[in-house]
Amino acid sequence: MNDIVEIDHESASAENESAPKGQEHLGGIAAIARCILAKRRARTEVIARSGSGYGAKRASAKAYLLALPPLSDLDNVRDFIACVTYAIATEVISAKDSLQLLMAAKAALVALRRSQEPSSLRAA
Repeated sequence: MNDIVEIDHESASAENESAPKGQEHLGGIAAIARCILAKRRARTEVIARSGSGYGAKRASAKAYLLALPPLSDLDNVRDFIACVTYAIATEVISAKDSLQLLMAAKAALVALRRSQEPSSLRAA
């Protein structure tokens, strides 16, 4: 079963590397759709390989998380937060995991804002 999860991780990561043409920054809706698609594909793959749903929830949750946008710019941070919020509302992730993810988004926002400040302000 761990092999199935690893395959799902690779698929989810590959989906996240490039958004469909013209959907690079359509906001949270496109990002959420990518995460949901990764989740559904992982669930389908686990069921197809094992013949049951055992492990499908775990594999699909991991695939969803791996499809989260990277915290590399402000648009992605907004999309990341939208995806995490959706995952909380639909119980894809636990409250503990969501807190850690939102703290990571907050740290990314601080870092991105500091990187945009003039160098004279950063030195102070």
